[in-house]
Amino acid sequence: MSGSENPIIFTYTPPRFTGKDKIDFRFYGTDENQNILNKDDLQKTVYENFPGANEDNFEYFASELGIEVFSVNVGSQTIGELAKKLNLNKFICAGVGDNDGFAHRADGSSIKENTWTDELFWNVGKLFEGKFGMLEVRGKDVKYKNVDLANKFDSFFDGENSPSIIN
Repeated sequence: MSGSENPIIFTYTPPRFTGKDKIDFRFYGTDENQNILNKDDLQKTVYENFPGANEDNFEYFASELGIEVFSVNVGSQTIGELAKKLNLNKFICAGVGDNDGFAHRADGSSIKENTWTDELFWNVGKLFEGKFGMLEVRGKDVKYKNVDLANKFDSFFDGENSPSIIN
């Protein structure tokens, strides 16, 4: 990385981390008919049937509905090894929809929006879902802000008036 003391890497796929509360984990479930439920549908189903469910007992209540919960690490081991080898500490990715807008440090500690930091692993979300982010840089420090156009401009993204981002 000659010429740059403070590179910021943009990738679709994040580096690989360990732990379920990182930018590189996906969650899903399968029902008794082997239908796959994405994270949003999985949470909706469980919380509608069990309003008292929370993160600690979620898998138990899902199993009561005949749903098996899975999580999978989709981070790239190669990108993770490259980050360590080159001492890179700022990655921005968009490929894991389950953790849109989530950011943390290499040690896994979370970073809140609009907080200056010298280390950032951040999943901005998918543009075609109306999600993106803004990054401000000051020397070696950065801070981020999540933007969700779909929630701010619902009528803009529904039905036949939706913009065509991918042709």
